[in-house]
Amino acid sequence: MLSVAMPTAASYAVLKVAWRFFEGAGAGAGMTLMLAMVRYLFEGATARAQLSYINLVMTIAPMIAPTIGVFVLAIANWRAIYGVLAVGGLVLILAIALGLDESITRRDGNCYIYSIDKRGLI
Repeated sequence: MLSVAMPTAASYAVLKVAWRFFEGAGAGAGMTLMLAMVRYLFEGATARAQLSYINLVMTIAPMIAPTIGVFVLAIANWRAIYGVLAVGGLVLILAIALGLDESITRRDGNCYIYSIDKRGLI
């Protein structure tokens, strides 16, 4: 959702340093969650196949993104790119909220967060 804040940046330095830092942290969290979900949902050859599909998308996306950016720039200014990213993020959030269930099927009793949840603290 930081893409919504990008067009309001006071200067290029604020845009480059502050907002991009938080957006990069969010992207890193997404990759970590993706690996954890594959680990919990699949095993063996199926897990390897799923990771291959994910790697395929992660490889092709940076090739396609500049082309989409050029099309957006052809019809609007650079701030519209962040609007497109915000709309895409909103669509992904809705898809996850409506279509994604809990991926972990069993919890480790030694897990810190599980033990806190078991005591009713979370």
